[in-house]
Amino acid sequence: MDSPLKLYPFQEDALRISKRKWEEGTTRQLLSLPTGTGKTCIFANLPRYHEFDKRMLVLVHRAQLALQVAAELRKWNNLKVGVEMGRRESWGEKLVVAGVQSLGGANSTRLNRLRPDDFDVIVCDEAHHSAADTYLRVFEHFGLRDPGNKKLLLGVTATPFRADNKKLVPGVYQEIVSMMTMLQAIEEGWICDLRSYRIEKTETDLDHVQVRTGDFAENELEKAVNNKIRNALIAKEGKRLAGSRRTLVFAVTIPHAQDLAAAFRDYGVAAQAVWGEDREREKKLSDHKRGVIQVLCNCALLTEGYDDRGIECIVMARPTLSRVLFVQMIGRGTRVEEGLTNLVEARRNNTRIAKPECLIIDVVDNTKEHDLITLPRLFNSSMDFRGKSLTEIRRQAKPGEISNPYLNSAELLLVERLKVDLTEVDLFRGARREVQPVEKPKTYCPYCHDVIAEGTLREHLKDCPKRAIPCQKCDFLLRTQQWKKFKQHGREHGLVPPERRRHGLGRHPPPSTHCPYCGVAVHRNGLQGHMKKRCPKRPNASTLHPAADRQE
Repeated sequence: MDSPLKLYPFQEDALRISKRKWEEGTTRQLLSLPTGTGKTCIFANLPRYHEFDKRMLVLVHRAQLALQVAAELRKWNNLKVGVEMGRRESWGEKLVVAGVQSLGGANSTRLNRLRPDDFDVIVCDEAHHSAADTYLRVFEHFGLRDPGNKKLLLGVTATPFRADNKKLVPGVYQEIVSMMTMLQAIEEGWICDLRSYRIEKTETDLDHVQVRTGDFAENELEKAVNNKIRNALIAKEGKRLAGSRRTLVFAVTIPHAQDLAAAFRDYGVAAQAVWGEDREREKKLSDHKRGVIQVLCNCALLTEGYDDRGIECIVMARPTLSRVLFVQMIGRGTRVEEGLTNLVEARRNNTRIAKPECLIIDVVDNTKEHDLITLPRLFNSSMDFRGKSLTEIRRQAKPGEISNPYLNSAELLLVERLKVDLTEVDLFRGARREVQPVEKPKTYCPYCHDVIAEGTLREHLKDCPKRAIPCQKCDFLLRTQQWKKFKQHGREHGLVPPERRRHGLGRHPPPSTHCPYCGVAVHRNGLQGHMKKRCPKRPNASTLHPAADRQE
């Protein structure tokens, strides 16, 4: 049955590419879209778009996600949705949402109730978790990695990478079939812009905090950051910067969340702490959505899957080394406000926008040992935003200063060298054209910048006219293999050439100075040695210290 709801053009395109790739034999696909762009809407339309007749299973890792996904599936398909999690069981429904721990746990027998032949498609929500053993057991049960498999495995995530460096592609999935970066989504109006401030000089040192599985050890991190001075600074600056915005604060542990909430209340802000086992959790979340509570401090509860379009400010009180965790946390505030679908169209139509951007407050502690993830660091930028939005920084940045937040600098260089089959989409007109594979970039000499034939760079460097050191008296050039000749030439001018190991045969002339006694030009690092051993006009000790001689 066709749904009266409509997908956005980029969602339609993602489904179109997925179907084409599946027909070509790519059965394990990964879809990457930023938080707030409707990943659930896409896989809710898989049975209709791919013309699947059998059942569909959606894997989630939290009970809150299971309820949200089940509601979305019912809205798009007008069918009953079974839930296989905890005490709830499915009874043959065509659409099933299951907790991965309930199905893939080491001692679970519930997986045997689901016959592989009854399913056409398995969807893995928050797919960056899918390299875990619990997911792999489910994949093995359905034969998703068997050579002759025809079932579709579709993983959806906002962060197609893991903190522990386990590979999703290739590995669990064959390829990323469709991807939209956060920068692209912001520029095209599907999520709101990000404006960033930094709280520095917290006097909290993180160098002694150990790292486990790619991020700080929570017990040690909590001891380091949960102190009255830091909490009071966050509350004071958070109140000043956020104003009346509804704010979500990320803390390390439950006591840290409670202490932060108390610090905000001390500054007259309505604040509460919330965590997984909190008996008043639902009431606090409801009060926060209604504006009764302005600041909600949470611990590992609202990181993934929490959908509140009214959140206008994120406070990163939890330091992290994980890009995955950082992206998930700021993603809680990127959704467009209720009643709007696209900010670019809203501005074009002069529609009032109550939430044009989300404020990100980075709390930057002292560390020399760790590379903390902040908003500029996420986008591989050294620029300090200083209250500017990401769009404003993008306009001011030089090429390469703002880049893909999903890749580090080394990975970006690797990606540029790969041949990639891309599909270009006009999101507003629906136009689409295939882009030719990117050619392998040419090799350039780093000194003369000439184009070098592949595999001949080493030979070229031996004769490159600009990979040389000029003589300080004439136009003679030293190349890589001419060190002895340069020393002999230098003696003809009365020069003492610099040692090879000190100046490294660069393209620039060696730094030099002159002996204050004989006037010979020498390398500045070798001046003392020249005066002690080589200078013929250096005065003796009595000449240097005549006063001492007179006293004697």
